[in-house]
Amino acid sequence: MSDVDEKSVKVERGFLGVASLVPESSFIAKPAASWLDDFLVWLSPEAFGCCRKFTNGSYCPPDDQPPCCSPDGGSCGLGGVCKDCTTCFRHADLVNDCPSTEQFREKLPWFLNALPSADCAKGGHGAYTSSVDLNGYENGVIKASEFRTYHTPVNRQGDYVNALRAAREFSSRVSDSLKMQIFPYSVFYIFFEQYLDIWRIALTNIAIALGAIFIVCLIITSSLWISAIIVLVLVMIVVDLMV
Repeated sequence: MSDVDEKSVKVERGFLGVASLVPESSFIAKPAASWLDDFLVWLSPEAFGCCRKFTNGSYCPPDDQPPCCSPDGGSCGLGGVCKDCTTCFRHADLVNDCPSTEQFREKLPWFLNALPSADCAKGGHGAYTSSVDLNGYENGVIKASEFRTYHTPVNRQGDYVNALRAAREFSSRVSDSLKMQIFPYSVFYIFFEQYLDIWRIALTNIAIALGAIFIVCLIITSSLWISAIIVLVLVMIVVDLMV
């Protein structure tokens, strides 16, 4: 991940944090839950049981996981195959307690494959397995990632529609600011997306139909007044049905 990408991630999370301060209009209840935050904690030298390596440089799991701990729940920890495991980094290895681009690139796959456990609850496997697209990651670029947040409680149909509309507007503003494509997703969006444009589509279709009727009546009667009266009567019928 480049410095530009990391700054974009921080800016996006900042937007979500600000939006969560006005839940009545943004419908966002909490700031983003980010894989990046947990990844940096997992990398930290303070998290002794998380990012660890064997003497040969390969990944070493926490002491309560195989091969450090027997799968049958037997002996664990000191004196086993993981007795020489050390934390991935010391404070001196990091810059302001943040990894370099090379350190980030090397350890991110470890984090996404790390199982959470009692010794290290910050493992990313499961919670963030699908949050980061690693296709083409060998070039040091994360093409896509996601962050998780929550809507405020929505009960009525209008709340669902307004929450979807607010999410779309928010994503559009952030996309314009960061110059990259961002889109929101929630399980209920696909059911209420139709209501965002239903009025515009309905009015457009009615206008096209009335225009076609006017032209046909004009051709048949050769009278603007008669054609206009017929269209006016149809408009009154449509309005009466809608009311």
